[in-house]
Amino acid sequence: MKLDLIDHFQFKNSIDFINSHLRSIEQIHANAEGHLGIAKKVLEREIKKPLG
Repeated sequence: MKLDLIDHFQFKNSIDFINSHLRSIEQIHANAEGHLGIAKKVLEREIKKPLG
């Protein structure tokens, strides 16, 4: 029984660790999209026409 509890605890910690990393990746992705949007606006302003 004690082994089962340890395994469950380790499994839950692993899931929490993965979820934390997924949230970090999602935040990095959102930041990258924001930076790309800013870069696109700057380029459009510089070349004076919209980009696809």
